[in-house]
Amino acid sequence: MAARGTDPLPRELSVEPFAATRYYKSGTGIVYRNSDDKIITSGIDGSMIETIGESAFGLDIASDNGGNTVAAWGSYRDNFNAKDMETLDTGEKLKYAAGMTEIRVALFNGTNWDIKTLTNNEIMDITPKVATNGSNSVVVWTQGVLENYCVDKGLPVIEFSESRLMVVQYNGFAWSEPAQLYLPSGEKLAEYSVAMADDGSALVTAVMDSGKIVILRISRDGGVTVINNSLPAAIKTSMIYNGKTYTLACYNAKSMVLTPYELSADGFVINTSFSDVHAGIGENFRLFRDWSGDGVEASVLVWSGYSKDDNSEAKIYASRMSAAEGDNAILITAPITATSIKIPFTTGGEAQTGVFVFSYDAYIKGNEIKVLTVFGESDGSVYLD
Repeated sequence: MAARGTDPLPRELSVEPFAATRYYKSGTGIVYRNSDDKIITSGIDGSMIETIGESAFGLDIASDNGGNTVAAWGSYRDNFNAKDMETLDTGEKLKYAAGMTEIRVALFNGTNWDIKTLTNNEIMDITPKVATNGSNSVVVWTQGVLENYCVDKGLPVIEFSESRLMVVQYNGFAWSEPAQLYLPSGEKLAEYSVAMADDGSALVTAVMDSGKIVILRISRDGGVTVINNSLPAAIKTSMIYNGKTYTLACYNAKSMVLTPYELSADGFVINTSFSDVHAGIGENFRLFRDWSGDGVEASVLVWSGYSKDDNSEAKIYASRMSAAEGDNAILITAPITATSIKIPFTTGGEAQTGVFVFSYDAYIKGNEIKVLTVFGESDGSVYLD
């Protein structure tokens, strides 16, 4: 696996740094939310810009190897008016705004985007997660009643008096109606991820505030099964379908250890050993599928880190995870540096705060890896490379 070369200087981008920025069209285009809360698609070089959504937040994107893409985001309804909140106190303002949120989804068929609003209610709908196999797609999101809202270290923290996971499915022709996927009992949702198998079924990993991991299987016809498992507590997960099974990576904050697992297509943990798990991987990791073609069943673990001797340089690392000789064994290769990132004009001793990676994406096909990064200084400009 080798890193793809990048231009000498990245370009400055009007992008919301903490929103997802993702490849689509087999790594030749990008989708992102800009600083005006619009969902933008363009070529890698910034050409062919198109706006497909406005008043947006919480973007997520998934693509297959043929260029088919599903994107979903939270959005305020067209009749939302900030002036309506001028006479309200803070709590009432938040509840009013929360009741004006909806989930929107866009399907890209290789040529055009087909956009649809999935919800129509007065309850908060936020944080959609998506998965697709090219023909079928699934959107999972949080629906709840707002209890409190604050900002912690520059990031919004939302608390609900009650919350649940919702789901819709696309069967290749039409979207299903929203349905409840999972209602926590005595616990609160912390985060979740979703991946889809080639047969149109999907798995969801939901992490509770206690660290408990709940695995949910969604069949192609909409049936939901809660999978009993004994996975250790975690605060962050990432999951992909590799062409045969699911790969799940879990990060435990107390032990500061990342642990991978293999799950069957039915969602059960397989007794698989993973060799040579790299130490020192933090929370900023993701799993990706290798799109080499039929018969390739490999996952790639990608994470961000920093140069040991220069805080103005960040690095994106990658390790391939593939079946070793023998049953139920996965070999993790030594990490490569997929890309090195420096702030233009403020490197080395001139860097005030060091480079910060806001988000990244990767497109992997065989030994080639393309990495898309959104980065900058915490108090400076934002760049795309």
